[in-house]
Amino acid sequence: MKTFVEKLDRVFTAVIEGITLIGFIAMILLVFVNVVGRFVFRMGITESEEIARILFVWLTYLGSILCFKTNSHVLVDILISFLHGVTRKIVDLISNLLLSGILGLTFYHSLSLIKVNLGTLTPLTKIPLSLVEGIIPASMLIMLVINLYKMVQIILKAYD
Repeated sequence: MKTFVEKLDRVFTAVIEGITLIGFIAMILLVFVNVVGRFVFRMGITESEEIARILFVWLTYLGSILCFKTNSHVLVDILISFLHGVTRKIVDLISNLLLSGILGLTFYHSLSLIKVNLGTLTPLTKIPLSLVEGIIPASMLIMLVINLYKMVQIILKAYD
């Protein structure tokens, strides 16, 4: 029987993957239509480049959440692979504590960035820049929650 956390995890992953897929398809279509428009019809959609850039930023941060959640980011584990038992647990906890600090600092400073740009609009589409940059603190907060969950799992995990 699946626990509530496992079900929530599957739904969360499906939602993020769905948003990423839709955003990626939209970005590809925007760029493709703009290229065809420029070369075939000698006129492009001016706003498509800006929207594609915004989508690219969002896709980058959404992708980082998925990579962080599944541990599919680049990892150098030469030293860690030799550790076992309590030593490995301590090193994992220290690593996750440091990572939590970095995520927290990035979250805090990205909020400052949004405050500075509050009221600023993108040049062509007039989308609030705070909406574009809002993915940064949101993704940092999500990854912080995931990291705290990973820390709980490390503490509860029985090492060999």
